[in-house]
Amino acid sequence: MFGSLMADRVEARQGPGLDTPVAVVFNRAGLPVAVVEQAKEWVRIQDSDGAGGWVQTGLVSKRRTALVLASRGPESAVALRSGDIIGAGVTAYLEPGVIVGVISCDGRVCRITTAGVRGMVDQSQLWGVAEGETVR
Repeated sequence: MFGSLMADRVEARQGPGLDTPVAVVFNRAGLPVAVVEQAKEWVRIQDSDGAGGWVQTGLVSKRRTALVLASRGPESAVALRSGDIIGAGVTAYLEPGVIVGVISCDGRVCRITTAGVRGMVDQSQLWGVAEGETVR
């Protein structure tokens, strides 16, 4: 299950409780995270690099975001297209590490939004959406 961080500063702890040491600090609201475990009002999360820890559930939103991965081609930027086919016009190029809002995914491509621009991206070029996952 994926979600996104709700605050600019989130301290992930080594265990579920305020009395456990901080494992990592995330400084990016909207960052997509994988929820890998739940314990009462705490969830254990991981980012795209595998860093993570336990945070209170109120710090993780169900709003879907994704992180743009590097393109498999000679350029690292990912093409944001106007349609879901390879030949569709390019609306913009997205650099790796950009956080995008996920509108929907059909298991192959995702409709996303970023900086007021909408378009389609190959689902495999995003972290925050599972392979083959459908998002409505």
